Parts: sequence; structure tokens; C-alpha cells
Amino acid sequence: MLYRPSGLPPDRQETFERHAADRRKRLLDHVEALLTELESNAAGGLVYELAFKPGEALPKRSERPKLDSALLAEEVYRHHDPEGERLNTVLEFTVAIQEYFDMLDDLVDGDVREDRRGEVVLATQLLLPLVVRRLDRLDVTAYWCDGTMRLLEAPLEEVRIEPTDAAYREGLDAQAALYGVTAGIAALAGGGDEVAVERAETVGEAIYQHTQVVLDYEQFLAGHAERWNAGVLFDDETAVLAFLRDRRETVSRLVEPYDDARAARLEGLVALDVDAWLDGLDASKT
Repeated sequence: MLYRPSGLPPDRQETFERHAADRRKRLLDHVEALLTELESNAAGGLVYELAFKPGEALPKRSERPKLDSALLAEEVYRHHDPEGERLNTVLEFTVAIQEYFDMLDDLVDGDVREDRRGEVVLATQLLLPLVVRRLDRLDVTAYWCDGTMRLLEAPLEEVRIEPTDAAYREGLDAQAALYGVTAGIAALAGGGDEVAVERAETVGEAIYQHTQVVLDYEQFLAGHAERWNAGVLFDDETAVLAFLRDRRETVSRLVEPYDDARAARLEGLVALDVDAWLDGLDASKT
């Protein structure tokens, strides 16, 4: 798993990390391609500062642009089109939509420095035409609209109902549409059929859900959990670990048709060494 103890054998983890480091460098090319379409240096500078690098305006955002969704999109796309004819467009879309929704989430949650809030709103709006252009180039606009409605409605439920285990899981399913639709678009753009798109969606959703519950449980053990948190709402640690195991097994099962290298990279996104991870969290509290 990225940035955490890995459950992969050492040689496979080393290969995975080299691949991830290479792709991180390439993401900057996609960022540059997006920014060149903005008509002023001021707009480009604002979007770069707020969307594509960490900073004080959005203090909870770490290393940017985010890598795991781009790794997901590339492996799904190349499974269907190894030549990569439309890969750059897929990755530009992925980078832009990831940061758009992450900033939107920070705005909804109040995780924006108050005196920069207006600029963050403007940055999200400047990203939108860049996203729409790529949806049009890939001919997936209708698919994206259908797939993201549940994602956009998910925050409404959190303010209307009391948090429970079942409600948390339902909300997590809705939020996971971000990675599900991202992977689905990659499959569609690569020429995948309906079955392939559904498979890709489920892989993306499982990766998102695994990552989110890992983040939640880290916050819970550190004493920073909010009401809607897996550590608060799941029965106990056993339930949390069972959820993570189920999502990892789901990814492993669904990527079986992929070639070994692609399957290993996707599995690497959920290959958490649970014992080492928990030991590290315990040590950080002492």
C-alpha cells in the first residue's frame, strides 16, 4: 500500500514503489497540460497552488497531485488498450476530478482556512471546464453524470441522519463512486464492454473504501475521529480488519483477468501489512 507497511513480498513491493515513483513524476506533465488551457497566469497559478500542491489554505491535504487514483486509472485503461492511445486524456481527467472533489469535500467539511475560502471555490470552478473538455473528448459525459450523482448527494445524508454502522457503510459506498466512475471511464475509454466497466467500477470502489477506512482508523486511534468514522461506528477492531480484508480480497479476485504486472500494481494499492500498521500506530501513541 502507498505510504504504509506493505503486505507484498519485498521484491514485488520494491517494483511497485519504483513504478509509483515514476508515475508520480509523470503526473506533473498532466498537471501542466491542464494548466496551459487556463487563459491567464493568475488563474493557472491559483489552481496550481490550491489543487496541485499542499499548502496552508487546505491544511489537511498532503502530497499532491494524488497518486492512487491515477495508478488505478492507468492500469484499468492499459488492460483494455495497451497502446495507450487516449491514456493522457484519461489521466488528465483523473488528476483534475480527484482534486476537484477533494477540494469540494474540504469546503463542505470546513477544512479550509477561512480567509482563503473564496479562492478555493474559484479554483474548483476553474477546474470544471478542464474536466468537461476531457469528458467530451472521451465521449463519457452521460456516464459520468449518472455515476457521480450519488457521490454528490452523499454529504446531504450526513447532515440529515444520525451516524450508525449501516449508515456509514451506505455513505462510504456512495463516496466510493469517485474511484468507481474513474475506473469505469478508464475502461470505457480503452474500449471495455459493459462487463469490463462493471468490473473496473467495483475494483475502484473497493480501493477507495479500503483507503478510507484505513484513514478513519488511524484518526480514531490518534484520538481525532469525528462522528462519521469507521473506528467509532464499527463494532470493534475485528470488524474494521474484516472490512479491510474483504476489500483486499475483492480487488485480488476482480483483477485476475489482468496480466500479472497490472494485477500486482492494483493489488499493491490495498496490500496493507495489518500487523505492522497497527504496531506502528500503537508506537506513535507512546
